[in-house]
Amino acid sequence: MVKQQQMCWTKQGAHLFLHVRTQVLNDDLRESFERWHPAMKKTNVPIQEYKTMPMPYSHLALAQSCLSNLAVDDRNDFYLGALMPDIRYFTGRPRSEYHFSIEKLNIITKSITVSNAFVLGYGIHLLIDELWATDELRDEYKRLFPFFIRSKLNIRLLEAALEIACLAHYAVPIQLQIKGNALTRQLGVRESDALTSAVQSLQRYIDQRNLQTGLQMAEASGKYTLERLAQMRYLSNALEMSRFTRALVHLLIIPPSQRIYKRLVDGALARVGEVRLSNERKMNSVV
Repeated sequence: MVKQQQMCWTKQGAHLFLHVRTQVLNDDLRESFERWHPAMKKTNVPIQEYKTMPMPYSHLALAQSCLSNLAVDDRNDFYLGALMPDIRYFTGRPRSEYHFSIEKLNIITKSITVSNAFVLGYGIHLLIDELWATDELRDEYKRLFPFFIRSKLNIRLLEAALEIACLAHYAVPIQLQIKGNALTRQLGVRESDALTSAVQSLQRYIDQRNLQTGLQMAEASGKYTLERLAQMRYLSNALEMSRFTRALVHLLIIPPSQRIYKRLVDGALARVGEVRLSNERKMNSVV
């Protein structure tokens, strides 16, 4: 290196390096090491997990848009369910404890008593994350932006863009009530601490509908990466700078975000229908 010579990579070495780099970017490296060395799980080291997903207000707005096509008897339970997979920001637990497949959610809830509204909200959140994680959808979202800013858009900026659009255009008129159930208890979420803190923070965000409030909540959680926080702060400052910059940001962000928003809602509702049909077929086959 001192002689400024290029490194000579073997094919195997380059391949292994890319494997490690991919796991670092996906925040999966520690999980892999824990599988290889189980003793690592016992260490009480704070982990900053990152998986691509819509942000809290986006999830609420998307869940509300899905709600008009669903039969729900308890809206509070539905919205609590839609927020519950992201409770990790308040419990400090790994993402994998609350994010899993819709099929696993159905298996877990079969053996406990929990309202259908809560399970449906939880499922909508999981399905939206599943749709958002596809390269196809994110690539389409990028293509909807003007060509001169596409190259600057990464996953985190796309998440923030969707959040800004949801905050600007989709009010969620709900007063959340703190209410635990068999599923929250099974997930280790206690009403006295994490659930109360989460509901109060999210209610403040819902009422103020301001990215700055979301940024403060993200900073307090300690679970957002520094890069993600910096980009949120940049956009928040741009929105607060002047009416002109706010109008410009909205002009660039709102039209493409509204189109991808509709696609997420339609996709989530379609998947809910598929899951229900699959469950009905299984029940009929048992009968």
